[in-house]
Amino acid sequence: RTRRTHHEQHGHHIMSRVAVGVLLTCLAACASGANPIHFVTILADDLGWFDTQVHNPVSPTPTIGALSKQGIVLERAYSFRYCSPTRRSFLSGRFPNHLTGVQAPTCSNYLPLEFELLSNKLKSANYSTHFVGKGHLGYQTSDHLPINRGFDSHVGYLGGSEGYQWGGGDENPHKGKHDMWHDHSPGYDVVPEIFYSANFYTTTAIDIIKKHVPTQPLWLHLTYQNVHAPYVNPPDWECHKYPEMWDNTFANMLHMLDNGIANVTSALKDSGLWDDTLLIFQADNGGIGPANNHPLRGHKHDAWEGGTRVTAFISGGFVPQHLRGTRNDQSVVHVADWYATLSSLAGVNPEDNAWFEGAVRPIDSVNVWPMLSGANATQPRPYTPTSDFGIVWGKYKLVVLAGQSNYYTNASKHVNPPGTVLPCLAGTQPHPPGTDNPVTGCPVCNITSPCLFDILADPTETTNIVSTNPEVVARLNATLATYQPYGTFEMNATQLAPYTKLSDPGKTWGGYAGPCYVRGPAPPSPPSPPPPPPMPCNNCNLEQNVHYPGNDIDKRSGFKSPEDCCKACAGQPGCVKFVYDPTSSLCTLKSAASKKLTKQGLVSGHCSN
Repeated sequence: RTRRTHHEQHGHHIMSRVAVGVLLTCLAACASGANPIHFVTILADDLGWFDTQVHNPVSPTPTIGALSKQGIVLERAYSFRYCSPTRRSFLSGRFPNHLTGVQAPTCSNYLPLEFELLSNKLKSANYSTHFVGKGHLGYQTSDHLPINRGFDSHVGYLGGSEGYQWGGGDENPHKGKHDMWHDHSPGYDVVPEIFYSANFYTTTAIDIIKKHVPTQPLWLHLTYQNVHAPYVNPPDWECHKYPEMWDNTFANMLHMLDNGIANVTSALKDSGLWDDTLLIFQADNGGIGPANNHPLRGHKHDAWEGGTRVTAFISGGFVPQHLRGTRNDQSVVHVADWYATLSSLAGVNPEDNAWFEGAVRPIDSVNVWPMLSGANATQPRPYTPTSDFGIVWGKYKLVVLAGQSNYYTNASKHVNPPGTVLPCLAGTQPHPPGTDNPVTGCPVCNITSPCLFDILADPTETTNIVSTNPEVVARLNATLATYQPYGTFEMNATQLAPYTKLSDPGKTWGGYAGPCYVRGPAPPSPPSPPPPPPMPCNNCNLEQNVHYPGNDIDKRSGFKSPEDCCKACAGQPGCVKFVYDPTSSLCTLKSAASKKLTKQGLVSGHCSN
């Protein structure tokens, strides 16, 4: 008999373990009932550790608090230290370290087409898949858009931040610049509906849920804008006073997030989906600005726990009854792990051995459901890079670049209590280009003088134990160094050959952010703005037998009365007078009334609302 090589045997064992894991997970899921498992994944933006009732009982987030108490709070959940890498990790199952820490510009390839996204995996299991909310993934070509990567529907903005109204622009969807996409096109049709983004995304999600057929599995990926900057109040009728919170505007932003989730979960229950739903809630990074990460050290951008250890829980009727209301403070769960976990629960092999930039790039994601559900207490992966400058292994965490940063009181004051101040290091250490600076304050950890913590006994990272654990430091330094970016993430000429490069993407998309390459010929110019609707005019001042010559803006026929002509003038920017001829039904709009003449039969005037 032919003997297998070591690599063949190793690959066979890996394939066997993956297949058995998927089978066991699927059997466990199927045993819970005949109905399919529905997934609702919610990402909150820039949410602090102490911002919700998961950790702060006075926060105006009762729904988030109740859902966490009805499920399992994940006390060792990690995201990247800021936004875009976390979101790309979630969908691709790769660590952000491999995807680079770049904040992906709209026209970029930092979520390559070679990768099979979680949406594609779930589509292969007949899931109805929907993406609602913030993207920040990178969309170099039209094929990078979510609608072309396994999602049945998509609405949301493509970039990293914007205002909370009207897609970050004017209420008129054809005026100025916007960032809002709807399926295959700029969101001209939805911008006027976005008076506050959380309400719009919630309404969209509820509409998807109400139209869903319960016998088909559903994945709703809901990525709220709250509570990212700008820090502004929601509409007046949504505002309340929260005297127990440190910032009332921020408290109202938290309340809007909570209220949206309340309405979504109510819709799931009303539609009969809740009992078979696994809801996953996770922040994309630690809080910043008015957010509060008490009692953790640091904030968004930092490699400290305050930047990467995030509020997270699972809830819904699919969570085993005996585990509801528990807190898991031992199991490390990385945002990348939801890829393999949801694929496995759906009965799909999570493997994706993509060939990219000269090598096979398998997923880093592991199926954490057996660990979370109690079927297997073993951590499925020994090492987890928490950022490009941090890694955990069991009870240890190594940090190789960080500044002094700060702690928080429960009133969100920034403090550095006695016993927490680490010695400042001389000099600086550059961070990779295109990434956010990880050093706040003087540098206290770097590659030559790293920091090591017993993160179980010291979750607030106050005591550096590097000097007493040189072997652990050497091991973790070497391991962290293996998690390098896959490459440049630039598409080459051959890959771009099927596409047309847009000379001015902003102009092509009518002032909207969008891809800079499209498959096939360039799309036609955006539609012309519709004419402004007639403005109501409750008081038309009419002048009989009067004419105002010259200064014509427009001449329109078919008007039945001078009152109709008056309304047309009221709705036309720059119109100060009109002249109506009843014999021809002609309405002439004027930009000025510099000369007044008498002319029998004509009616002139203006609206004086």
